Amino acid sequence: MMGKTCKNRYCIDGIDFIPCCSGHECGCMGQPVQAKFCTECNADKREPTDEEAIQLLNYVEWVDD
Repeated sequence: MMGKTCKNRYCIDGIDFIPCCSGHECGCMGQPVQAKFCTECNADKREPTDEEAIQLLNYVEWVDD
Protein backbone atom coordinates (compact mmCIF):
# COMPACT_ATOMS: atom_id res chain seq x y z
CA MET A 1 0.00 0.00 0.00
CA MET A 2 1.41 3.36 -1.05
CA GLY A 3 0.26 5.20 2.11
CA LYS A 4 2.88 3.37 4.19
CA THR A 5 5.78 4.95 2.32
CA CYS A 6 4.17 8.33 1.67
CA LYS A 7 4.46 11.13 4.24
CA ASN A 8 0.85 12.17 3.54
CA ARG A 9 -1.20 10.45 6.25
CA TYR A 10 -4.36 10.61 4.12
CA CYS A 11 -2.77 8.87 1.13
CA ILE A 12 -3.88 5.37 0.19
CA ASP A 13 -2.19 3.83 -2.85
CA GLY A 14 -1.35 7.20 -4.40
CA ILE A 15 -4.76 8.76 -3.79
CA ASP A 16 -5.06 11.64 -1.30
CA PHE A 17 -8.36 11.20 0.56
CA ILE A 18 -9.33 14.60 1.98
CA PRO A 19 -11.32 14.45 5.24
CA CYS A 20 -14.27 16.65 6.18
CA CYS A 21 -12.24 18.04 9.07
CA SER A 22 -9.67 16.87 11.59
CA GLY A 23 -12.31 14.61 13.11
CA HIS A 24 -12.58 16.65 16.28
CA GLU A 25 -14.84 19.50 15.14
CA CYS A 26 -18.07 18.04 13.77
CA GLY A 27 -18.20 14.43 14.91
CA CYS A 28 -17.57 12.99 11.45
CA MET A 29 -14.47 11.19 12.74
CA GLY A 30 -12.48 12.64 9.81
CA GLN A 31 -14.32 10.69 7.12
CA PRO A 32 -13.00 11.33 3.60
CA VAL A 33 -15.26 13.49 1.45
CA GLN A 34 -12.97 14.31 -1.50
CA ALA A 35 -10.09 12.65 -3.30
CA LYS A 36 -7.31 13.58 -5.70
CA PHE A 37 -4.00 12.18 -6.87
CA CYS A 38 -1.35 12.49 -4.15
CA THR A 39 1.27 15.04 -5.17
CA GLU A 40 3.69 13.54 -2.65
CA CYS A 41 3.99 10.04 -4.13
CA ASN A 42 1.88 9.87 -7.30
CA ALA A 43 2.97 12.67 -9.63
CA ASP A 44 2.40 10.42 -12.66
CA LYS A 45 -1.29 10.08 -11.65
CA ARG A 46 -1.52 6.30 -11.83
CA GLU A 47 -4.80 4.61 -10.97
CA PRO A 48 -5.01 2.85 -7.59
CA THR A 49 -4.84 -0.94 -7.32
CA ASP A 50 -5.46 -1.15 -3.57
CA GLU A 51 -8.98 -2.46 -2.84
CA GLU A 52 -9.53 -0.03 0.07
CA ALA A 53 -8.71 2.97 -2.13
CA ILE A 54 -10.93 1.70 -4.95
CA GLN A 55 -13.87 1.19 -2.58
CA LEU A 56 -13.47 4.62 -0.95
CA LEU A 57 -13.55 6.29 -4.37
CA ASN A 58 -17.21 5.24 -4.64
CA TYR A 59 -18.13 7.55 -1.75
CA VAL A 60 -16.09 10.72 -2.30
CA GLU A 61 -16.05 13.64 -4.73
CA TRP A 62 -13.13 13.55 -7.18
CA VAL A 63 -11.44 16.99 -7.25
CA ASP A 64 -8.42 16.43 -9.52
CA ASP A 65 -8.09 16.76 -13.30
